[in-house]
Amino acid sequence: MADVTSVSSYYFGVLETVENEFPDMTKIFLSENEVDLAEAQDRDVIDEISVDKELMTEENLAAVHESGRKFGAWTLNSEEDIRAAVKMGIDSYFTDEGALAISIEKGE
Repeated sequence: MADVTSVSSYYFGVLETVENEFPDMTKIFLSENEVDLAEAQDRDVIDEISVDKELMTEENLAAVHESGRKFGAWTLNSEEDIRAAVKMGIDSYFTDEGALAISIEKGE
């Protein structure tokens, strides 16, 4: 189960609890602000940091990658936001517009 399941949380404690029970499960921290984003980069239990789209910047992407983690964003529902994420090269994103995202990802 841990190989194909991930858990996302706004709370460091939740991810630490998951780490104790399922160390191989991917743990994603959801960040809404720069303070939590910076702290998440220092937490060993976090595999990926996913940010509110307002924090989806080249600088944050570089910092998260430098910390050895993947970088994601949410919720990207406009064509402009999805294209920006693809161009930036972020690792993942959440969207309610799956067909639009697939079209953009395919280069259509």
